[in-house]
Amino acid sequence: MTKQITIKLNEAKFKPILDKLIKVNGTTAKSYSELAGKCLWFCCIFGFKKIPKFGNRTHFQMMADMRGMTVRQAMRDAGKRYNKFLKTGKL
Repeated sequence: MTKQITIKLNEAKFKPILDKLIKVNGTTAKSYSELAGKCLWFCCIFGFKKIPKFGNRTHFQMMADMRGMTVRQAMRDAGKRYNKFLKTGKL
């Protein structure tokens, strides 16, 4: 699956990101597939797990609140930035 993401979307754009994330994770991620799995897991935890200590909000809700946005607005903004990345290859 990760190879499909990397190659089908654009290996030149995504491989450097995967390499950077592997470097940050050190030896805990031994492959792109393992890293993609971790990224999906983190997205799920950050997007859906409510934290009682923070008023039963998710990490996404807290980040959107800090930006003065709703979660929907923040996700729409992230989608725009992602589309820009696909066109330019720059984060």
